Amino acid sequence: MLSIDFIKEWCINKIEYLKNQALKERTSWDGIVIIAVSGSIILFGGLIKLIAWLALAYGVYTLVKEEGFNPLDY
Repeated sequence: MLSIDFIKEWCINKIEYLKNQALKERTSWDGIVIIAVSGSIILFGGLIKLIAWLALAYGVYTLVKEEGFNPLDY
């Protein structure tokens, strides 16, 4: 069975490794960027999709509207 002390020591060793060695390697930075971008897409994917739909609607609106037309004038 794994003890709490073993898990704590293992975590501390991994954090020390990351601080002292891994962050000096280019591949570690590549991994951090990939994780950050992937996490952002997972977390904010719905919001980005909504913004894309709004941008598409605005693009269609600006394509079909007349020059100088203001919908609030009517």
